Amino acid sequence: MLMPGTYTATVNSIVCDGCGPLIERTLRNFEDIEAVAVDQKSTTVQFSVKTEGGIAAGDLQEALDEAAGRMGMGADYALSHLRRK
Repeated sequence: MLMPGTYTATVNSIVCDGCGPLIERTLRNFEDIEAVAVDQKSTTVQFSVKTEGGIAAGDLQEALDEAAGRMGMGADYALSHLRRK
């Protein structure tokens, strides 16, 4: 369970300019997620879990896997090196 706070992670494979916005939209669909930013060049994502929130990391990854499948072209949005700041 990801508790309230700010997190950073590396995304395995960003393949085009559409990946960053798709990752951001996917994470923002979770009501407990806010302040999402993706750096496509370094393939990192930063997001915050709201103070009153909490979310299962597996639920985030499932949504990101589905988004990568829609993107195609070898996109892989698996989060690695997930850490709380």
